[in-house]
Amino acid sequence: MEKIVQCWVSEIPPSWALLVTFRFVVTKHTMRRLLIVQGLKYAGTQNGNTCFCDDEYGTVGDADEANCDKDCTGKPGEKCGGWWRNTVHSTGNFQK
Repeated sequence: MEKIVQCWVSEIPPSWALLVTFRFVVTKHTMRRLLIVQGLKYAGTQNGNTCFCDDEYGTVGDADEANCDKDCTGKPGEKCGGWWRNTVHSTGNFQK
């Protein structure tokens, strides 16, 4: 089951292992499928159109939830991070 971990400050440059930028299809479901296919533990959506995946999600620290205010490009009304802020998700995919 998908779990939103928190709103997290993005590192500059991002340190995630996998970066995928979508222009029109980012939704939490799209991101979750990518996470499962890659076999990674966490994914972050950023600025409404970017998805990051990795087994860790950063060292900078958490951000106020109000900073993760961008609508997902594929589903308006669903929030997908913000400007240099990641909405971090986990699907419990912790087996390697």
